[in-house]
Amino acid sequence: MSDNYLPSEIVLKILHRLPVKSLVKFTSVCRAWNSLITDRTFISDHLNLTLIQSSNGRKGSLFFQFFLERNLLRWRDPPREYAYSLYSTSNQQTDNHFSFERVPLPFLFFSLDRCAMFVGTCNGLVCSDYYSPSSGSINILIWNPLLRKYVVVSKPIMTLNKHVYTRRFGLGFDSRNNDYKVVVLMHFVSRQHTDYLEVYSLVSRSWRSITISVPKFFLETGCPPLFVNGAMHWVVCRKKDGSIQRSILSFDVTEETFGELTLPLQSNEESNTTTTLLVVEGGRWLAVVNHPRKGTGYLLHIWVMKEYGVTDSWTEILHCDARRYGGRLDVLALTSNGKGIMRCLDGAIVLVDPTKESMEPIGHQKVDAAYAGSYVESLVFINKEFDALSL
Repeated sequence: MSDNYLPSEIVLKILHRLPVKSLVKFTSVCRAWNSLITDRTFISDHLNLTLIQSSNGRKGSLFFQFFLERNLLRWRDPPREYAYSLYSTSNQQTDNHFSFERVPLPFLFFSLDRCAMFVGTCNGLVCSDYYSPSSGSINILIWNPLLRKYVVVSKPIMTLNKHVYTRRFGLGFDSRNNDYKVVVLMHFVSRQHTDYLEVYSLVSRSWRSITISVPKFFLETGCPPLFVNGAMHWVVCRKKDGSIQRSILSFDVTEETFGELTLPLQSNEESNTTTTLLVVEGGRWLAVVNHPRKGTGYLLHIWVMKEYGVTDSWTEILHCDARRYGGRLDVLALTSNGKGIMRCLDGAIVLVDPTKESMEPIGHQKVDAAYAGSYVESLVFINKEFDALSL
């Protein structure tokens, strides 16, 4: 090799550390680079390095879906506008504002009577379901926001009917089989029906019903499940000895087995609070927020499980009185440096620093609702492995 060229192993290390948008441009440099960057091994190695950096607080981000408008007199109407946004603590130089990118994605594929609901994030992919109040139908979409590529998921085996009380979708990654899976957990109204779980494989492009027994429960909130440490998680409740006991139900997407995690003691001690899973920037921890039910109080408590599966590792890292910040707060996410991203009663998105007892606006105002997911850049869908389509 000529002295004018870098060794191929050095070039590879440099490319592994570049952002996705740069790598997409470099696929046009020459056939060799196109072949390298779209290779399955390169995609996997680039993602794994990004995940390591994310867990160290260097490259992690938060992905948000904001509902910017809603006709409050007709709550079943879809919002007028969606905003999809990325936020990263490591990228903030002079301010803490979101970098907004409005993507009218739902309207590119579906009619205007559909609501786009956030399902979850995993390895740079975002999953949404599109619900039509008029027909009751649901379509599921997995897309890569940076590559602007998507896959439409077929409808689940079990459809919505009068017996289904609720169902929750989630997106996870099966690392052993290099497969992305959509998981749907269904809870039935009648005790005559057994709660039910289906799994969709992006590799096989098909749904399967899971034959193992689903533990008895009812879901604590309507929030999406959280994918952490290779498993999907839901906060669930059970009636025991005349009282309500909360816990975290887990589902390992590789082994396809259920498990259960104990919540911080406070979550079961206070009956007037609701416990919700909370997204953490970087996605390395499982976290929950205990917040008062409407009209019962103002204190918020955020707990993080520092060592996955170890009950004693639950650590309270943030607590605040919402009255200091104008009243009721909806906690959306936790940044890597321990600050809370929250939605105020008036719809403003703010960053709350409990150590300084400060609050500052960081994004769009008048947000009617918001959902958050941990996010990292990835090249998944850049090649033809999953037959993704371009926007």
